[in-house]
Amino acid sequence: MQKLFLNHCLETQKTYLIMKALITRRMTLLMSMVLVTLLAFGQQKGDMAIGGGLVYGLDDYNNLGITGKFQWNITDGFRLEPSASYYLEKDFVEMWDMNVNLHYIFKLTEKFNLYPLGGITLLGVSIGNFSDEKFGANLGGGAEFKITDCFSIGAEIKYQFVSDVDRAVFGVGVTYRF
Repeated sequence: MQKLFLNHCLETQKTYLIMKALITRRMTLLMSMVLVTLLAFGQQKGDMAIGGGLVYGLDDYNNLGITGKFQWNITDGFRLEPSASYYLEKDFVEMWDMNVNLHYIFKLTEKFNLYPLGGITLLGVSIGNFSDEKFGANLGGGAEFKITDCFSIGAEIKYQFVSDVDRAVFGVGVTYRF
């Protein structure tokens, strides 16, 4: 009886791991499709930007990370930004996230903008042999300063509402407009 129960538990765990891998692959494919679509439709100069920077997750682990992002100005006011971040391992904990956020740009001056943001996130956490991914929502804001017509520097803070891992993320970075 005990052996039968153990076999059932092992089969359930295998099914869970297979389903988890399929969901992660599908989310990666979906994010890739969104990025390809954005690249295909943003044809005018200044409509797109690519950037990177540093992020700092403010939670129980307070870990530093690196981020990459793509920005597409849908209109003069709205901008879509898919991004991905990897947080360096700290206390045997590794984290990463993929986000798709929508910004509404307030042009305060010719060179300085503020924006609120809202979006979705997929957050991954690995502790030793255990790993898990969870979906959540982002809410925050940021500021950017145009150094030239092509380069901007910026800072952003957002709160990630993810079950069991709610946290604030602060970021600074550089973007290149093309």
